Amino acid sequence: GYGRLVGQPIATWLLKSGATLAVMGDEKSFDPEVLKKADIVVSGAGKPRLITGDMVKEGAIVVDVGVSEVAGTLVGDVDAGSVAEKASFLTPQKGGVGPLTVAFIFHNLLNLQSKIDT
Repeated sequence: GYGRLVGQPIATWLLKSGATLAVMGDEKSFDPEVLKKADIVVSGAGKPRLITGDMVKEGAIVVDVGVSEVAGTLVGDVDAGSVAEKASFLTPQKGGVGPLTVAFIFHNLLNLQSKIDT
């Protein structure tokens, strides 16, 4: 979707990079047939195990940014068991994108500080 934390920034970056993309912003626009053709899938829907192995192209790269709680356990948007069998790369459930988020926060802080210093 076009959420301001995941969807908008990633879609903007991918478009600037020349990628062709399909953004699925709600349940009406969610189309598993589109996912089956995607080389890269990024999900930040916050819907537990929304994406399953039968929706993913063989060899796809799958980045799971979504987090939900199910029976006291944190789970992602991706059903890791079934997707891992098909994907060439799948971010881990724990420690997947979080460390990158922290690294970019510090990167941006350093950039801001350098602008203040000049």
